[in-house]
Amino acid sequence: MTIISLVHLVPATAFHDAYVEFYSLRNILMIFFYDLFWYTGVVQLGLMAGNRFVSIVYPMEYKNMFSRKRSLYLILFGYFLGFLVSLPTLFPCCHTLWNSDYYITVYQPMDTWYKYVDMSVNSISLFMMIMSYAVIIYKVRESGRAMAKYQLTIRTRVSTLDFYAFS
Repeated sequence: MTIISLVHLVPATAFHDAYVEFYSLRNILMIFFYDLFWYTGVVQLGLMAGNRFVSIVYPMEYKNMFSRKRSLYLILFGYFLGFLVSLPTLFPCCHTLWNSDYYITVYQPMDTWYKYVDMSVNSISLFMMIMSYAVIIYKVRESGRAMAKYQLTIRTRVSTLDFYAFS
């Protein structure tokens, strides 16, 4: 993404139409690759949140759910899904193009069905991350409180035993 930004987006922003035409093949391909990296990253972040959720909330099932083979399949699934989600941007019905006048990517045509796919993938991944990390934070705090209570109980018992041992 950094390379695409430095090679395509920054010069297109600086030089506008002198560097790249709005409907050019270069603009279409560069934004396709940018979207490919973006969606792959978004899907991988959602999968990592799920992995962390299982490892902290259900540690006994983690080894079974995330064996080497299943983990490899999940990683490949994430890359494949990222590719599938970005693939429609190559077709005329679903282009996303860099508009250097406004410094944004825009859907071309504006009423494309692809915007719903875009919003869905990003929203589902974001929802997974928020829910996973919220439950993880709750579980860690609950565990911390239980540990503090346990340590207090142990200290009280040790103090009581010391008192009776030296009396």
